Amino acid sequence: MKPAMRKIWLSLLTCAFLLVLSVPLISLWLGGDKTRFPIRELKITSQFQNLTEDQIAALILPELKAGIVLLDLNALRARMLTNSWIEKVEIRRHWPETLALVVHERTAVARWGDTGLLNERGEVFEVSGAAQMTSLAKLSGPQIKRLEMLAFYQSADPALRELGIHITRARFSSRGGLSVKLS
Repeated sequence: MKPAMRKIWLSLLTCAFLLVLSVPLISLWLGGDKTRFPIRELKITSQFQNLTEDQIAALILPELKAGIVLLDLNALRARMLTNSWIEKVEIRRHWPETLALVVHERTAVARWGDTGLLNERGEVFEVSGAAQMTSLAKLSGPQIKRLEMLAFYQSADPALRELGIHITRARFSSRGGLSVKLS
């Protein structure tokens, strides 16, 4: 091997050795003190239709003690998704001390059964107080019929609203019959 190549390889091996040696030291330095890089600013972006900024903050505050470096983004996301109104969360670190959240809320288009809500894709989700959301139509029937029921509701209700009436209840029976209550 030529002396020039030997010198390059020796330099590369030295750099690799120093890098391998420095990773644990940096980890100890960063991880040793959770307050070394605290989160000082929290930016929450959302439409805030059914949630408040305070509700979101209450969900995430216990996770923020780890600081910006050690914060487990997957655990934070999982914790936030325990709230049924939250459909999706985007989380970003902005160095050195800001955490930015974009919260996408579920949109309920109708009530489903006695305790559930139905989103625009026909997915059922449950929130406390769903039964009191009387401004939403109450749809019910076998689970297997919910997409069919939603399609009916989404096509019929706008046409009826043009006539000054709307669907307040619609129900598929187990035998396939449909009953509708208008107001």
